[in-house]
Amino acid sequence: MGLSAEQLADTTEPRPSAGTWSEADVALLAAVDQLDATASLDDAMWARLRDRYSDPQLVEPVVLIGWYRTIGYLCNALDLEPESWATPWPGG
Repeated sequence: MGLSAEQLADTTEPRPSAGTWSEADVALLAAVDQLDATASLDDAMWARLRDRYSDPQLVEPVVLIGWYRTIGYLCNALDLEPESWATPWPGG
C-alpha cells in the first residue's frame, strides 16, 4: 500500500494535517513522536492506542521504531550515503 505523496510530505510536519490521516493513523503518529522524544509511551498514549489497536498490533510499531532508530544511528555514525531511491527530508 505505502504512503501517498501528500502523506509522505506530511510526516515532516509537527502535527498531521486534518483529512490526510485516519484517527488511528493520527494516534499512531503521535505515539511515534512521543516514543522518539522520550523513549517511552505514557499511560494516556497507551490508552489512546488501545482504543484503536490490539495489544499484539502495538508491539510492532514499538519494535519498528526502535529498529529505525538503531539503523539511523548506524547510518549517521558510518556516514553512509542515502539511498538513491529514497525521498529526501525537506531542507536536507
